[in-house]
Amino acid sequence: MSPSEQPGTASQRRSLPSQLGRFTLLRELGAGGMATVYLGKISHAEGIERLVAVKTIHEGLAGQGAFVDMFLDEAKIATLISHPNVCAVHDFGQADGTYFMAMEYLVGEPVSEIIRQVWEHRLNDAVLDALPFLAARIVADACEGLHAAHETVGAGGQKLEVVHRDVSPQNLFVTYDGTVKVVDFGCAKALQRITETSAGIFKGKLAYAAPEQLRIRKLDARTDVWALGAVLWETLTLERIFKRESPMQTARAILEEPIPRVDELDPYLPRELADIVARALSRDPDERFESAREMGRTLRHFIASAGATFESAETADWMGYLFRERRHERMQIVAEAEATLASHVAPASSFRSASRTLPDEHAPDERAPSEYESQPPEPSTVEARLDELSEVEAPVPLSRPRLQAAPAAPAEVREEGRPPSLVLRLDEEDRVEGRPRAAKTSRWV
Repeated sequence: MSPSEQPGTASQRRSLPSQLGRFTLLRELGAGGMATVYLGKISHAEGIERLVAVKTIHEGLAGQGAFVDMFLDEAKIATLISHPNVCAVHDFGQADGTYFMAMEYLVGEPVSEIIRQVWEHRLNDAVLDALPFLAARIVADACEGLHAAHETVGAGGQKLEVVHRDVSPQNLFVTYDGTVKVVDFGCAKALQRITETSAGIFKGKLAYAAPEQLRIRKLDARTDVWALGAVLWETLTLERIFKRESPMQTARAILEEPIPRVDELDPYLPRELADIVARALSRDPDERFESAREMGRTLRHFIASAGATFESAETADWMGYLFRERRHERMQIVAEAEATLASHVAPASSFRSASRTLPDEHAPDERAPSEYESQPPEPSTVEARLDELSEVEAPVPLSRPRLQAAPAAPAEVREEGRPPSLVLRLDEEDRVEGRPRAAKTSRWV
């Protein structure tokens, strides 16, 4: 969900803009059963201002210690992780009687939306030519962010053994400038948490859970590697890998059903990339990549060995192509927020009751509440979360020239509406153009 989409259910809704401690809350981005997220602004010395996403726990839950502890756990873990590929938490605490968490405000799209847009363009050869490299770059960058989380140490120098536990297309975010961010550590496992997950309780999205999560066994960095493999599999195939009609069927698919190689479903996909996906999705953790960094390094080697130039600049070009109109809408919201004057801000105590329905397609994004927060957790039940995503309309065929192996044109002179160019140096037997392309007949929903 973006800042321009409808927010969700909240027990209390502020009259906006309003003040919360040092923050000016400008626009509601989304809400769930536990918290609401706002687009906000913080003022620094010399009149310098910065946009932030401010997450606040609902007033009705502020007196319940379990919910406050969960909220503070997420904030403390995220604050300790400092990496360009992790959404930064700038501050957290309590102001005007409200618990808050101030985070980096991201302008872009979750990977789930990128998959939908690629599906819309699936008849465009240029998009499908670039997809293996775009997907590999996004996941490689996410690997670095997660590796930083896995290696995080506490104040005493002790490794905190952080495991995200909720890596999914909704929690990997790509900004319009091509930066990949891991978001939402609300389900993360770590030492020194205030709250502990009870025995037999599962946290995360079931469809991306590793086998050891379902078997309630010890988790480590390789648990997140499995989820990264599932995200990469889905981004390449534009299909769902494990999600079935019921939670039980989904769990059985993860634990028992054969896992197809991506190049078996689509022989057009590079064999080396298919090998990487297959290794990440090994049911035995000892057969996976030892770390997220190892997986990311292997993905970067794949990109380089193919002769593709695909860094954040190329990711930005493709984001601009896939989300041209939506990007303009987002930037308009940013411009309006930056123009808000302090004299128009209501006092911090300005509330009014409201009850609105959370859309089914609401998913974690730049700082929208996660599905984990959509309902208060039941202490004696499994906290499995199945992300129900809305269907995508059938695409309109596009008539654009097939991508040629030619130098990339600078973005400023590229014809509007034309996809970015991609340079490949592949051996003749491995050239992408030489392989049959599988017809995309099912939707990622």
